[in-house]
Amino acid sequence: MDNVLCQYCDRSCFKHYSEELFLRWLVDVLGPVLSGVKPSEVLSFKNCDTHSQEKVATIKQYLSSLPTLGCRMHAIADGSTKVLFFHREALERQLNQKVVREFIAGEGYSVCWDLDGCITELLSRFENRQMPHEIGVFLGYPLKDVLGFIGKAKLVYKKTQGWQVYGDPTLSDKVYNQFMQARADVRRRLQCESPFEILTCA
Repeated sequence: MDNVLCQYCDRSCFKHYSEELFLRWLVDVLGPVLSGVKPSEVLSFKNCDTHSQEKVATIKQYLSSLPTLGCRMHAIADGSTKVLFFHREALERQLNQKVVREFIAGEGYSVCWDLDGCITELLSRFENRQMPHEIGVFLGYPLKDVLGFIGKAKLVYKKTQGWQVYGDPTLSDKVYNQFMQARADVRRRLQCESPFEILTCA
C-alpha cells in the first residue's frame, strides 16, 4: 500500500521546474485536500537533492499563512522529508468519527488527543516503518478498507482503486469518485487561474 499512500518525488521531478510550475503540480495533486473533500495527503521529498529542498521551502512559504490548510514536515532516517498536507476542518471531522477514534486509540494513539497531537504521533511512526498502516484513515479512506488491509476485519479484497478496497465497494467507490471529481475541478480552475490564486482562496 506504500506506493498508493505516498507520492514520492525524486530529483528528476523538479530539476527543471520553475516555482510556478512546481506550485501548479502541487495544487493539482492537492486538489481534493484544498477543497476539503480529502482530509490529508502525504508527499515525500529527498533531503539529499537541492531541488527538492528548494521546493520544500516553497511549500513553507505559501502554506504557512493559510488558515484552512496545514502542513507538517518530518525528516526521517531514510534521507527523506515526509510532508503531511491537511485540511484542518476535514481532518478533524474525519478523526472525530467515533469508529475512527476507537480504531486509532487501539493503534496506540492517546484517547485524549487533539489534532496536532494526533499528527505528531502519526509522523513519529514513520521512523519505525515506511508508512504506518493507520494513515489510511488520515487520508480519508473508508475504515473498512484500512481494517481489511491490516487484517483486522475478515473482508475479501475486491480491487485496487487509489487504495486497496475490501468488502462491499459501494462506499469506497463513492469516496474515490469524490476525490477524483475534486481533482478534476481544480484542474479546470488551473486552466484560467494561477496556482497562487487557488492556494490563497483555499
